[in-house]
Amino acid sequence: MKAKPLPISDLIESFNYDHERGLLFWKKSGVGRQTHNPIGTSNEKGYSRVVLNRTHYKVHRVAWALYYKEDPGNKQVDHINGIKTDNRISNLRLVTPSQNAMNSKVQKKNGTLPKGVTFHPRKKLYRARITVNGKVYNRFYKELERAIAARCLAEYQLFGQYSVWNRNNFTDQSRVASP
Repeated sequence: MKAKPLPISDLIESFNYDHERGLLFWKKSGVGRQTHNPIGTSNEKGYSRVVLNRTHYKVHRVAWALYYKEDPGNKQVDHINGIKTDNRISNLRLVTPSQNAMNSKVQKKNGTLPKGVTFHPRKKLYRARITVNGKVYNRFYKELERAIAARCLAEYQLFGQYSVWNRNNFTDQSRVASP
């Protein structure tokens, strides 16, 4: 999905950004606007957003634009720690859609199994699956723990800094059991 271009000059004129706390404030008070209260409401996906000139903008994109004085353009602004409302500049990074997908959370349809691990009822085996640059890698295991370990290790090795394991400060590969 293509992001709306950000009107940098309007953002600079309208908002103050506290990059250490990740909060936006109005520069000028007015009807319904107070300069001392942080602004932004959550959208249906849990991201904070603000309205300027009748247009909704995600706070993390506005924060990036205000801090760096440039529109992130077609890149996505990723929350490194996975917390959608943590808009501190130290928690934001520009990524491609592919890089952002690498650290996405498990889909609800998968139930309680970790991301990339499913049960194959016909084979009665657990499948560890990972996709990189359109290429799908599958391996099957009798034990759930081995499938999880294989998926985690592959993610850590293939995705590097974009891995969910990296986000969770999981940097010691020796803690992942060998598949």
